[in-house]
Amino acid sequence: MIQVPASGITFAAGKPRLAVKANFLFGEVERGQNRSIRFDVANTGLGDLTISQFALSNNGEFTLAAPAPPLTLAAGEDQHFDLIYAPNSWGGSSSTKLQLASNDPARPSLEIPANGTAPRNWALIIDVIVLGAALVVGGGFAISKLVKKLES
Repeated sequence: MIQVPASGITFAAGKPRLAVKANFLFGEVERGQNRSIRFDVANTGLGDLTISQFALSNNGEFTLAAPAPPLTLAAGEDQHFDLIYAPNSWGGSSSTKLQLASNDPARPSLEIPANGTAPRNWALIIDVIVLGAALVVGGGFAISKLVKKLES
């Protein structure tokens, strides 16, 4: 009989743990421009983490720069991805949610909100006001000339 001394900690099959480090507050972004925010997805557990869903709720102003699922992260592994906000209209706010689903038994799904705003196009608004004023003033002048002509 042979005896082998052993010490230390051993782990049987471990469980995966999804961890996401993200802050998707894009602030104000001009129409026609974009802003990218990098975020980290990590497996802080002891087993392989499989991400089966990696998507955005339906808003065409946000784009996810990430591989198509499934995506597997080994224990301790992390990867970086980008969420991009590119407003396609002037004024107002936009929002979406990054949706992840995985085999993490403690948190199988996760939604992270993302928000951004586009400034109003003040030059366009002022042009519309000036054009409207010109029509009112010009239109009023033309009507008064017509009334005078009809009276004579």
